[in-house]
Amino acid sequence: YDSDNDKSCWKLFWRVDEDASLMMHPAIPVVIRLLIPLFLFSIIALFVSSNTGLGAYFFLKVLINDDQGISFPSLYDFSLMSSVIDLWVEKSYFLSIFICVLSCIWPFIKLVLMLIVWILPAHIMSVRIRSRILNVLDELGKWSLLDSYVVIVMIVAFHLEFEFPIYNKKELHIPTYLNVYVYPGYGFITLIIGTLLSLGMSNAICVINRKVRNYKKVTKTTSNSSADKKCIFKIQHWSLNCLFVFLLVVSLATFSVGLYVKSCTFNFIGYVGWFLNAFHKNPSHSVSVLELGLGISHSVEFPNSFKARLTQLIFFLLTICVPYIHIICLFFLLFLPLNSKSLLSFFYICKFVY
Repeated sequence: YDSDNDKSCWKLFWRVDEDASLMMHPAIPVVIRLLIPLFLFSIIALFVSSNTGLGAYFFLKVLINDDQGISFPSLYDFSLMSSVIDLWVEKSYFLSIFICVLSCIWPFIKLVLMLIVWILPAHIMSVRIRSRILNVLDELGKWSLLDSYVVIVMIVAFHLEFEFPIYNKKELHIPTYLNVYVYPGYGFITLIIGTLLSLGMSNAICVINRKVRNYKKVTKTTSNSSADKKCIFKIQHWSLNCLFVFLLVVSLATFSVGLYVKSCTFNFIGYVGWFLNAFHKNPSHSVSVLELGLGISHSVEFPNSFKARLTQLIFFLLTICVPYIHIICLFFLLFLPLNSKSLLSFFYICKFVY
């Protein structure tokens, strides 16, 4: 047993030179070195709580005279883990495995890999491999939002309202309504928050990794005068400029039109479809992306509740605002004269928004 060799390996693990890990690198403030692992462990705990918590539940409520309501117990409670198990029992193996990998396993793998990348020094994991891993994690992390969109679609799709006809119109003037709600639970809200925090952490670690790679790099001093500023549109070939402008305009136009096109169709069959037909309601319903977002607050029992408004805010932010910001940033990146450093920074901003 060579204790001296173990001590030297231990010292190499905690080295603070240019080949140090991201956690021990001198270019990173001590507070950031300690906060990043703390945040990663906190997000892992948040995902554990989310996966085992209640995701959403179905319930009925009868509204009488607009001011009296009768709420029934939950008809069905489901969480992420129960959904995976139920799909497997119903022999929907592909969907069960897909949701399990994408929503249960992958978020933890991503966070553990980020933690490993953060603490391993460069003599164990080279800077090139570290950068590739971070880029892959950053690109694939966005897929964890898929199940959140599924729950949002369920909230809007399964909200049904039935109006019972009035036969004694002399004494009754306001009809009685039966509402079917899907209420987002603790597990759903924490899942969205945890996914967004995980995306933010991957971007933050990528920024820190770029700062470490450029540490003590010998660069030539450049002037910030307008003569050093370059516009991509002017230095590229005219054919590429035409292609870029065409693609950006088409992307902006098709995305704008796509917000209003009916893109989701809900078909109710079986007893539910028969019940809808009995009340003269169409069992097939189509909505656009914009109608889907606006329908979130109208599809829950309390439209102005914190959960409803937070879900609606995140939906509009990620589905509508972020794509518009990304396209606008690409226009600026193409036409705005910038020096090399500012051009690279603006490119990373576009990458972050994407």
